[in-house]
Amino acid sequence: MEVFKISRRKTSLLLKISSASHQKITKKMLSADFQLGVFFLGMGLLMELVVGMIEDEMIYFGFFCAFISLIFVVVGIIKMNKKGRTMFILDRIDGEIIFPINIYNSFMKSYDISNVRIDRIKNEVYYLKEDGQHYLMYDFLDRIISKESFINDWNFIFWYMDKNRPLPPDRIFDEYRQQDYERRKAEGFPRPLQPGVGTREITKEQQKERMAIGGW
Repeated sequence: MEVFKISRRKTSLLLKISSASHQKITKKMLSADFQLGVFFLGMGLLMELVVGMIEDEMIYFGFFCAFISLIFVVVGIIKMNKKGRTMFILDRIDGEIIFPINIYNSFMKSYDISNVRIDRIKNEVYYLKEDGQHYLMYDFLDRIISKESFINDWNFIFWYMDKNRPLPPDRIFDEYRQQDYERRKAEGFPRPLQPGVGTREITKEQQKERMAIGGW
């Protein structure tokens, strides 16, 4: 598993989350129906304004597109507010990343973080299966992002998902740092799951205690 630094800019994964703690992060995903509906609704209205001004008969087609798109938007809103709707989940303790396998959020799939690899050149993430082959994972991010944002988000995932490391530097985790520290202390401060990583504790006293107990 590769290790990189997280930039000072907040990772987009912490925006509009449902909940976050030292054990798990959950984030509600936009329904594909809603996204498609908004897109085609905009296209229909644009056609209504531009093309309809040129050809009167196209005005009815524009109304039709807008109506169909509105249905998608309504269905998407219902799905997003439906109780128990699927979410993107980072399970720090069990080492699992869970998210829908397609844009319609139909089925959930779990990935062991220890088998996840990132290609920083192609901006792609792969999963190592039992046959020894790497398979391209579904991109769960619900928008087009820059290379910097892509790498920053996955660097955050690798850091957060290493349950033996201190929590990543973000205010959202501050109230959980002591709990997480006590958990790792009770386990004897096992070394990070990622070789070569040596993230320091938040205070000198905690770092000294970790060194005495865990040796790192």
